[in-house]
Amino acid sequence: MDVLEEVKLEGYREGREEGREEGLFLGIEKEKFFSCRNMLHLGFEQGTIAGILEVSPGYVLQVQEQLSKEKEVEQSLKAGKKDDSSIAGSLGVSLFLVEAVRKKMDMR
Repeated sequence: MDVLEEVKLEGYREGREEGREEGLFLGIEKEKFFSCRNMLHLGFEQGTIAGILEVSPGYVLQVQEQLSKEKEVEQSLKAGKKDDSSIAGSLGVSLFLVEAVRKKMDMR
């Protein structure tokens, strides 16, 4: 293998590693959001949620504020005119909220 091929291979390996790390980070963030949302729906106190999930009370408040838009998200998903990221952007909510509402709708 020549030097150019070795450099390409090393770049490929580094890119894969960075992709894995980013995917892991997003997975953890998504799980925190889903858990926070579910706990809020179950009536847990903000401080309890923050302590259990190891997030700030401000994070819990941000998720709670987005819950008021779940019906709008559901209506947009039912209309089927936009993709998830467009819905999130137009309503000013997290993409994770759109995914959570879609998941809830699919379970019905």
